[in-house]
Amino acid sequence: MAIESEIIPKIKRSVNTADGRVFKYLRSYSFSTGIVEIVVRTLRSFWLPLALEANGVKGNELRDVAIASIGQLEAQINLIKRLCDLEGLS
Repeated sequence: MAIESEIIPKIKRSVNTADGRVFKYLRSYSFSTGIVEIVVRTLRSFWLPLALEANGVKGNELRDVAIASIGQLEAQINLIKRLCDLEGLS
């Protein structure tokens, strides 16, 4: 049985743009996983609960995924606040 896959095209951005700076940062930072996995993990945190809900997932499964996503997003928000000296921002 063949495994169905989604193919996402390569993303290219000039290094002089905000997107290009993000990609350059991710490539230069020493992450244990590759840049593709980082991008996929980021997309999953932001969009997975919505994608599951749109596909009829309900109850505890949706709740658990939503809680995990919110935790990841809140952790990133707190990191950005700390690094940008915005801890008092609600």
